[in-house]
Amino acid sequence: MDGVKLIFDNSAINELANIAYKRQIGARGLNSLLEKQMNDLMFDIPTDKSIKEVHIDKLVIKGQKEPEVIRIKKLKKFKIKKLKRKTQH
Repeated sequence: MDGVKLIFDNSAINELANIAYKRQIGARGLNSLLEKQMNDLMFDIPTDKSIKEVHIDKLVIKGQKEPEVIRIKKLKKFKIKKLKRKTQH
């Protein structure tokens, strides 16, 4: 996802495994489930260059919470003033 680190914690992985087991789904089913949960993010990330990391936990997988998005702090732009040199007489 365009250089963004995607982090699944253990609770998210366990929840995905439980869903796969209960629904008797394999890799394609898990792929579909993840695409539904992350659909908005997949469209937002390429246009938002400030996103550094996305954290996924159990509640995100269950659809009860939005993923935690970590952003890069924007640096303030500044101008460097040219120093006037003192001339010796």
